[in-house]
Amino acid sequence: MNQLLVFRKKVFFIISSIILIIICFSCFNSTLYVKMFYVNPKDNKLVYENREVKKESNKIKHLTAIIDDLLLGPVNPDFKNQFNSKSKLLAVVIEKNSVNLDFNRETFETIDDPAIIINSIMHTIRFNDKSIERAFFYVEGILFNYIGNYGPLDKGVISDNNYLSK
Repeated sequence: MNQLLVFRKKVFFIISSIILIIICFSCFNSTLYVKMFYVNPKDNKLVYENREVKKESNKIKHLTAIIDDLLLGPVNPDFKNQFNSKSKLLAVVIEKNSVNLDFNRETFETIDDPAIIINSIMHTIRFNDKSIERAFFYVEGILFNYIGNYGPLDKGVISDNNYLSK
């Protein structure tokens, strides 16, 4: 009987220790997996790639980290990088269910298809933060009505599933 009690205490201690280790590990895990959308050159539609992004302390910093990583381009060589190397996010402002994104001028200067870039950004945002429903695009502090021939954008942009690969 005494041995059974000792055995139970040991099992309880081991299980408690394992649970505590799991809880501690999950609390200190500093990365998140996010979906980033890039162009599949086979059909010129958006496909996602799972990426690891540093977990940030608040929603604005987290969204900024995701978009900054998106602008770097895909890891998968089969996907097309629709952003040029000088693309840069300048600011993120979240207001209720919308986000204001301010980019540098170079982000949209030499683009072939503005709709695919806008939707790449929108799908990346929406898949990683369901509370954001629309985005407003600024270029160096100025709200843009059109980027290339894509617009009007002044009422905000929502993600368009027609740009997703099937």
